[in-house]
Amino acid sequence: MYEIIKLDTEITNRCNAACPQCPRTGTNKGVSDVINASGIYDVPPSIIENIFKSKYGSTIKKVSYCGNYGDPIMHPEAMKIFKIAESNGVNHQHIDTNASVRPVSWWSELGRIKGMSVTFSIDGLEDTNHIYRVKTKWKRIMENAQAFIDAGGHAIWTFIVFAHNQHQVEEAKKISEEMGFKQFNWKASTRKFRAESPNSPGVNEYRNKDKDKIKVADIGFPTDPKFQSSLVKNGLIETTVKCMAETTKQLFLTSDRRILPCCHVQPTMWERKFLPEKHKKEPEFANFVEDQGLATELDDYTFDEIVESYTEVFPYFKHAWDKRMLSTCNRKCGSNFKNAVQPI
Repeated sequence: MYEIIKLDTEITNRCNAACPQCPRTGTNKGVSDVINASGIYDVPPSIIENIFKSKYGSTIKKVSYCGNYGDPIMHPEAMKIFKIAESNGVNHQHIDTNASVRPVSWWSELGRIKGMSVTFSIDGLEDTNHIYRVKTKWKRIMENAQAFIDAGGHAIWTFIVFAHNQHQVEEAKKISEEMGFKQFNWKASTRKFRAESPNSPGVNEYRNKDKDKIKVADIGFPTDPKFQSSLVKNGLIETTVKCMAETTKQLFLTSDRRILPCCHVQPTMWERKFLPEKHKKEPEFANFVEDQGLATELDDYTFDEIVESYTEVFPYFKHAWDKRMLSTCNRKCGSNFKNAVQPI
């Protein structure tokens, strides 16, 4: 059986922000082609409940809530989902969020959930965070974080370092300590990396909703070498593929109710599903899933049937990783493209 102890999730593709390098952001009234084609998806709480009640889902003890396209706290019934997980024996839950929505009372309630931790993605201070985290409100984020911390929540501050905020890392760390954050991390972005011009990220066009005009993102990699990613400093270095999903014993639940190995392969699967005539984003993985007949859709199969399908196909995954046949896997888990979060 494909062993699973962790469920990674994107419970919604809604987001309050408009980060210019995010795959959700684009020129279709503010969203990218794939989000424009997909529409809004929220995972029903009943789906989460059914997973935990299943044979293979009953062993899950960790749940994380992230987002390729959405922010988990934007789910209309997010708190209900977190409490379903808690009541079904999950002893660790983790949320990644920009934290710029919900009242402080909601955050206090979240802080009282046993085993809950939150990564607050705050990329700068009051004068810089909004440059990348477009449409978020600094003061509101700070109020929400403080309410969560005061209620007993385990808070982590993760700071993506860009050229425009690299001078504020130490000050942000000091603020995090004063507020009671348990940890402060920094991360170097590799989005829009171009091998031909490694120190200048590729441009990304998006629609500014306030002025309804097309803008070009002016987001640069940090110039300080200590905050630069290995990819920027050393170029692309290929390594043996070590699958994150296999290492962490996880599967990934998408907002359109599909079970995939991890979040990294969701973009190519969504292009195949919602933009099949334009699918260009590393199609090898989507081809592999179709060729192997892998069961992924919770609308068509039970969670147990999907896990058994993964068990059957897993040896073929291993072969594909060894032969470097899947470009997404090669890039994310077989090179220095993916940069780890660094404590400071």
